[in-house]
Amino acid sequence: CDPGLGTKILHDFLYATNTTTIIYGPGCSPVAQPVAEIAKLYNLAQVSYAGSSPALSDRQKYSSFYRLYPSEASFNAPRLAIIEYFQWNIVSTIHQTADVFSLAMKSMTDDLLHHNITVLASEQISDDQDPTVSIQYLKGKDARVILLSSYEDIARKVVCAAVRNGLMTTKHVWFFMGWYSDNWWSVADPKIECNPQEMSNAMANITAFSVSFLANISDTRMTSTGMSASMFQRIYDEEAYKLYNRGGWKTAGFAWDAFWTIAFALDKAEKQLSKQVPPVHLYQFSYNSTLIGNAILDNLRMTDFMGVTGKVEFSEKGERIMTSSIQQFQEDRFVLIATYHPKDKILQRIPDSRITWPNNAITYASVLLFGMTFIPLKQYQIICKARIWLLSFGYSFAFGAMFFKTWRVHKIFANLSAKKVAIPDSRLVLQVCILIVIDIIVLLTWEFVDPLQSVYYFLPATPLPDNSDILIRERLKICTCKNELIWTLIISIYKGLLLLFGLFLAWETRKVAIDALNDSKNIGLCVYTVAATCAVIVPIILTTSHLPNIQFAFFSAAMIFCATVTLLVVFLPKVTRLSRSKYRNSMKRTLSIHSQKDAGLSTTLGSDIVDVKIENGKLKKLFIEKENQIMFMQRELEISKRNEEDKESKKSST
Repeated sequence: CDPGLGTKILHDFLYATNTTTIIYGPGCSPVAQPVAEIAKLYNLAQVSYAGSSPALSDRQKYSSFYRLYPSEASFNAPRLAIIEYFQWNIVSTIHQTADVFSLAMKSMTDDLLHHNITVLASEQISDDQDPTVSIQYLKGKDARVILLSSYEDIARKVVCAAVRNGLMTTKHVWFFMGWYSDNWWSVADPKIECNPQEMSNAMANITAFSVSFLANISDTRMTSTGMSASMFQRIYDEEAYKLYNRGGWKTAGFAWDAFWTIAFALDKAEKQLSKQVPPVHLYQFSYNSTLIGNAILDNLRMTDFMGVTGKVEFSEKGERIMTSSIQQFQEDRFVLIATYHPKDKILQRIPDSRITWPNNAITYASVLLFGMTFIPLKQYQIICKARIWLLSFGYSFAFGAMFFKTWRVHKIFANLSAKKVAIPDSRLVLQVCILIVIDIIVLLTWEFVDPLQSVYYFLPATPLPDNSDILIRERLKICTCKNELIWTLIISIYKGLLLLFGLFLAWETRKVAIDALNDSKNIGLCVYTVAATCAVIVPIILTTSHLPNIQFAFFSAAMIFCATVTLLVVFLPKVTRLSRSKYRNSMKRTLSIHSQKDAGLSTTLGSDIVDVKIENGKLKKLFIEKENQIMFMQRELEISKRNEEDKESKKSST
């Protein structure tokens, strides 16, 4: 990274026998800057794989410079996004005096002030300076959120000084660069006094910002460069161990994609120039050839291919457009918690990632689904939809079957004609199926027009009772859509009408004398139970959204209570009646057997008891038949009276 040496090498290239067409590198910003200033004077395009100084973004000064690794200032936007995401309004900064960090931090400070975020302190340290004084100054200012921008050797000094001066406690959050070497905090360094355990413990306070050095390493698909990211990593590591007996550099993928960027640009420029009249070719390039130089620059600007480091494309300033990775140190390693997309300016949380700051029957089945909040966010919306479908179907099956059975009784006993009314069970099943079809139509319309989406809802932060510096902010998974209230009202009104229909049938069949057919009291009790429970539970649920455990407890209790009461009220009397009937029949058989065995002792008594029991059963059946005949004759009498009245009215009118 010697600017003088880099300039001399460029001079040797420019005055060599063979003409240089394009410049690859250098990787160090201090060398890339003077080279880029000179290259544009010779119509030379320059592609660097690692120069990250924000100064190189000046297009007036470095108009022919392109780089594969983004500018250090490109991490300002994701840092600002995280700060705004957690609503921090006071931050501090500390940076190394090198231009690559000074310019980036100056831009960061301007962005913070522009967004009404106070910069409490802004410290800078040189390469050979002990950061203790700066750390003590930040501590005196009570700095809590601190942004560091430096090389990793300075970062180790800062971490140790912060540990020794109490600035790496549960009250503090640190933002570091994410492109340091693996386990950089544990590297043996004679310039720091902290032991490995102190350094490792301090890492829990650190969040790092970088870009992915390779695309998805598990992705085996071929890129435009002829190999996948995993293939490149394997081959590169093998060669690095052969040459250096160690792993390679993290920036190797950028170096590889930089070669291909040059290759694609030169290939397209050659095809473009060959269409000129007369044709022009790259081998005709000279340092005075503006036409060929501009053709190469134009094709660099339009670069768009998939490399081993991801998609390669440039902004108008020659900057690589890349998604930033935000990682947090958790459980002895850095874990990806979010990404920042510069094109859309969107901070995207990784689903089910954990961000920690140190200071901080069908109806029964639907109940289980309401409690499955441990499901990952992406799959949680499936659970949300499933529980609504199951709850709706369960309601229709339970009350639909009960109400339509009562409807059949109503149709039979409300028939005033002599014509026999026969309603088979298959018709009742069909009517219940119609209710299910209506459910499906409503729910499918909801799904296609305004589908439910699972999102995180953050509750207000609350301090710990014994430590006001530590805030706890709970996160809930919820499902919502644009017109959720309207869809809920549609389903509620439809189900409410079904309840009213059931109440009407219960009232109409209240005088049916046959107990096995008269469920009016039971239906009324079921409807009353559901309505009363809803009247009590709904206000509680609506007012306890900030207490999810209590909300779920009340909701599930109400669901289970209503379902259980309905089952017991409807089926328990029938089961009891059936049991008594079986008991009476068994008693008859027992008495008959005993009377035969004991004929010598009490023949007359046994036979009398059996006869009485049998006679009693016959009389009960006869009573029911006579009662039904009376009801039938009453209807016949009403019909004849109406006919007589109609005849008299016709005579009087004539």
